[in-house]
Amino acid sequence: MKMLRSALAACALASATSSPVLAQSVPGHQFTLDANLIGLNLGFAVRTAPRTSVGAAVGIGGNWLNYMALAGGHFAEADGPSYQKKDGASSKELIELERASIFVRREFDGGRQLDVGLKASGFLHFDSSDDEPGGGGFVGVGVTGMWYRWRALRLGSELDIGRYSEGRPELGVNVAPLLVRLSF
Repeated sequence: MKMLRSALAACALASATSSPVLAQSVPGHQFTLDANLIGLNLGFAVRTAPRTSVGAAVGIGGNWLNYMALAGGHFAEADGPSYQKKDGASSKELIELERASIFVRREFDGGRQLDVGLKASGFLHFDSSDDEPGGGGFVGVGVTGMWYRWRALRLGSELDIGRYSEGRPELGVNVAPLLVRLSF
Protein backbone atom coordinates (compact mmCIF):
# COMPACT_ATOMS: atom_id res chain seq x y z
CA MET A 1 0.00 0.00 0.00
CA LYS A 2 2.88 2.35 0.76
CA MET A 3 4.27 1.68 -2.74
CA LEU A 4 0.89 2.57 -4.30
CA ARG A 5 0.73 5.86 -2.35
CA SER A 6 4.28 6.75 -3.38
CA ALA A 7 3.54 6.00 -7.03
CA LEU A 8 0.34 8.06 -6.93
CA ALA A 9 2.29 10.98 -5.48
CA ALA A 10 4.93 10.61 -8.21
CA CYS A 11 2.23 10.58 -10.95
CA ALA A 12 0.59 13.67 -9.47
CA LEU A 13 3.93 15.49 -9.25
CA ALA A 14 4.83 14.54 -12.81
CA SER A 15 1.49 15.70 -14.16
CA ALA A 16 1.56 18.97 -12.21
CA THR A 17 5.04 19.87 -13.43
CA SER A 18 4.65 18.87 -17.08
CA SER A 19 5.02 21.84 -19.43
CA PRO A 20 1.62 21.45 -21.19
CA VAL A 21 -0.17 21.65 -17.84
CA LEU A 22 1.79 24.73 -16.77
CA ALA A 23 1.27 26.40 -20.14
CA GLN A 24 -2.49 25.88 -20.27
CA SER A 25 -5.29 24.08 -18.53
CA VAL A 26 -6.29 20.94 -20.44
CA PRO A 27 -9.87 20.14 -19.51
CA GLY A 28 -11.25 16.66 -19.42
CA HIS A 29 -11.71 13.56 -17.46
CA GLN A 30 -12.84 10.06 -18.24
CA PHE A 31 -14.77 7.47 -16.27
CA THR A 32 -14.31 3.89 -17.42
CA LEU A 33 -15.99 0.60 -16.69
CA ASP A 34 -13.80 -2.37 -17.59
CA ALA A 35 -15.40 -5.80 -17.79
CA ASN A 36 -13.91 -9.21 -18.32
CA LEU A 37 -15.07 -12.70 -17.47
CA ILE A 38 -16.69 -12.33 -14.02
CA GLY A 39 -15.12 -9.00 -13.13
CA LEU A 40 -15.71 -5.24 -13.12
CA ASN A 41 -13.24 -2.41 -12.72
CA LEU A 42 -14.20 1.26 -12.24
CA GLY A 43 -11.65 3.87 -13.26
CA PHE A 44 -11.28 7.62 -13.31
CA ALA A 45 -8.61 9.52 -15.24
CA VAL A 46 -7.88 13.24 -15.41
CA ARG A 47 -6.34 14.67 -18.57
CA THR A 48 -2.95 16.29 -17.92
CA ALA A 49 -1.93 16.90 -21.55
CA PRO A 50 -3.69 16.59 -24.92
CA ARG A 51 -3.13 12.79 -25.15
CA THR A 52 -2.13 11.91 -21.57
CA SER A 53 -4.17 11.28 -18.43
CA VAL A 54 -3.42 10.14 -14.89
CA GLY A 55 -5.90 7.96 -13.05
CA ALA A 56 -6.85 5.30 -10.57
CA ALA A 57 -9.11 2.26 -10.67
CA VAL A 58 -10.62 -0.27 -8.28
CA GLY A 59 -12.45 -3.47 -9.05
CA ILE A 60 -13.83 -6.79 -7.97
CA GLY A 61 -13.27 -10.12 -9.66
CA GLY A 62 -11.62 -10.29 -13.01
CA ASN A 63 -9.00 -12.00 -15.09
CA TRP A 64 -10.69 -15.40 -14.83
CA LEU A 65 -9.64 -16.00 -18.41
CA ASN A 66 -5.85 -15.67 -18.23
CA TYR A 67 -2.57 -17.40 -18.92
CA MET A 68 0.58 -17.27 -16.79
CA ALA A 69 3.10 -16.65 -19.57
CA LEU A 70 6.11 -16.97 -17.23
CA ALA A 71 6.41 -17.79 -13.53
CA GLY A 72 8.32 -19.76 -10.94
CA GLY A 73 7.63 -23.38 -10.06
CA HIS A 74 4.32 -22.86 -8.22
CA PHE A 75 2.42 -20.48 -10.54
CA ALA A 76 3.77 -21.64 -13.94
CA GLU A 77 1.31 -23.32 -16.28
CA ALA A 78 1.91 -27.07 -16.68
CA ASP A 79 2.73 -26.59 -20.38
CA GLY A 80 4.21 -23.08 -20.05
CA PRO A 81 7.68 -21.70 -19.40
CA SER A 82 9.12 -21.44 -15.90
CA TYR A 83 12.37 -20.06 -14.54
CA GLN A 84 12.34 -22.68 -11.74
CA LYS A 85 11.64 -26.39 -11.52
CA LYS A 86 7.86 -26.83 -11.65
CA ASP A 87 5.98 -28.25 -8.69
CA GLY A 88 4.29 -30.96 -10.81
CA ALA A 89 0.73 -29.68 -10.33
CA SER A 90 -1.55 -29.19 -13.31
CA SER A 91 -4.93 -27.50 -13.98
CA LYS A 92 -3.70 -24.19 -12.53
CA GLU A 93 -6.17 -21.32 -12.18
CA LEU A 94 -5.59 -17.83 -10.85
CA ILE A 95 -8.72 -15.79 -10.16
CA GLU A 96 -8.59 -12.16 -8.99
CA LEU A 97 -10.94 -11.19 -6.19
CA GLU A 98 -10.18 -7.48 -5.85
CA ARG A 99 -7.79 -5.02 -7.47
CA ALA A 100 -6.56 -1.44 -7.27
CA SER A 101 -4.28 0.50 -9.59
CA ILE A 102 -2.86 3.90 -10.40
CA PHE A 103 -1.82 4.56 -13.96
CA VAL A 104 -0.80 6.92 -16.71
CA ARG A 105 -2.97 6.64 -19.84
CA ARG A 106 -1.68 7.54 -23.28
CA GLU A 107 -4.17 7.94 -26.14
CA PHE A 108 -3.28 7.16 -29.75
CA ASP A 109 -5.01 7.57 -33.11
CA GLY A 110 -7.99 5.36 -33.83
CA GLY A 111 -9.18 5.36 -30.20
CA ARG A 112 -6.34 3.15 -29.00
CA GLN A 113 -5.19 3.61 -25.39
CA LEU A 114 -2.31 2.30 -23.32
CA ASP A 115 -2.47 2.37 -19.50
CA VAL A 116 0.74 1.69 -17.58
CA GLY A 117 0.86 1.81 -13.80
CA LEU A 118 1.15 0.09 -10.47
CA LYS A 119 -1.36 -2.58 -9.53
CA ALA A 120 -2.16 -4.59 -6.41
CA SER A 121 -4.67 -7.42 -6.26
CA GLY A 122 -5.83 -10.32 -4.13
CA PHE A 123 -6.51 -13.65 -5.79
CA LEU A 124 -7.41 -17.31 -5.35
CA HIS A 125 -5.11 -19.96 -6.78
CA PHE A 126 -6.19 -23.50 -7.62
CA ASP A 127 -4.25 -26.45 -8.99
CA SER A 128 -4.42 -30.26 -9.06
CA SER A 129 -2.57 -30.55 -5.73
CA ASP A 130 -5.09 -28.44 -3.78
CA ASP A 131 -8.26 -29.61 -2.09
CA GLU A 132 -9.13 -25.97 -1.45
CA PRO A 133 -8.05 -22.76 -3.15
CA GLY A 134 -5.19 -20.78 -1.66
CA GLY A 135 -5.35 -17.03 -1.24
CA GLY A 136 -2.57 -14.78 -2.42
CA GLY A 137 -1.58 -11.33 -3.52
CA PHE A 138 -0.03 -9.56 -6.48
CA VAL A 139 1.96 -6.32 -6.51
CA GLY A 140 3.58 -5.06 -9.68
CA VAL A 141 3.13 -3.31 -12.99
CA GLY A 142 -0.15 -3.44 -14.86
CA VAL A 143 -0.31 -2.72 -18.60
CA THR A 144 -3.70 -2.42 -20.28
CA GLY A 145 -3.97 -1.90 -24.01
CA MET A 146 -7.17 -0.95 -25.80
CA TRP A 147 -6.75 -1.98 -29.43
CA TYR A 148 -10.18 -1.44 -30.98
CA ARG A 149 -12.86 1.23 -30.49
CA TRP A 150 -16.46 1.50 -31.60
CA ARG A 151 -18.13 4.60 -30.15
CA ALA A 152 -17.75 4.43 -26.34
CA LEU A 153 -16.83 0.73 -26.39
CA ARG A 154 -13.22 -0.49 -26.54
CA LEU A 155 -11.69 -3.97 -26.71
CA GLY A 156 -8.26 -4.79 -25.37
CA SER A 157 -6.12 -6.96 -23.14
CA GLU A 158 -4.16 -6.84 -19.88
CA LEU A 159 -0.63 -7.81 -18.87
CA ASP A 160 0.53 -7.97 -15.23
CA ILE A 161 4.22 -8.29 -14.37
CA GLY A 162 5.31 -8.55 -10.77
CA ARG A 163 5.33 -10.42 -7.50
CA TYR A 164 2.76 -13.19 -7.05
CA SER A 165 2.69 -14.65 -3.57
CA GLU A 166 0.80 -17.51 -2.01
CA GLY A 167 3.20 -18.03 0.86
CA ARG A 168 6.41 -17.86 -1.16
CA PRO A 169 6.73 -14.99 -3.68
CA GLU A 170 7.51 -15.55 -7.36
CA LEU A 171 7.99 -13.29 -10.34
CA GLY A 172 5.13 -13.77 -12.77
CA VAL A 173 3.91 -12.50 -16.12
CA ASN A 174 0.15 -12.99 -16.48
CA VAL A 175 -1.82 -12.26 -19.66
CA ALA A 176 -5.58 -11.66 -19.73
CA PRO A 177 -6.36 -11.59 -23.47
CA LEU A 178 -9.86 -10.08 -23.45
CA LEU A 179 -11.06 -6.90 -21.78
CA VAL A 180 -14.05 -4.73 -22.66
CA ARG A 181 -14.01 -1.02 -21.69
CA LEU A 182 -16.95 1.38 -21.70
CA SER A 183 -15.89 5.05 -21.49
CA PHE A 184 -18.00 7.95 -20.20
